[in-house]
Amino acid sequence: MNRDTFTPAHYTTSDGQPLVIREAAVDDVAALLAYAQDYFNETDVYSPIAPGEFNLGIEEERKFITGHQKDNSILLLACLGDEIAGCLNVTGGKTSRSRDVGTLGVSVARPQRGSGIGTILMQAA
Repeated sequence: MNRDTFTPAHYTTSDGQPLVIREAAVDDVAALLAYAQDYFNETDVYSPIAPGEFNLGIEEERKFITGHQKDNSILLLACLGDEIAGCLNVTGGKTSRSRDVGTLGVSVARPQRGSGIGTILMQAA
């Protein structure tokens, strides 16, 4: 069973910046990897990955993206122009008993925090 394709949506941040929420594509692999490296290397935010522990390469990140293109998962990007300003992922269960259970992750780039991007990502999902 395939899920519906996510239609990109346009928003405005609380500080007036135009924001596009769209589904991640394999072409985003380098930008998403750079975003994740910056985020996970921060020392003052809670993350399940400590600074210095994030070490995915291009191929693993590509698998992360394609793994969210299945029917019970999604990976959304919040984009200010060409810049990834935030990310939301829902990873659905893999077994028949856990298909309706998901793990949610939301992050916003440091310079954009406080501008409503996390809230917009949650509403868009």
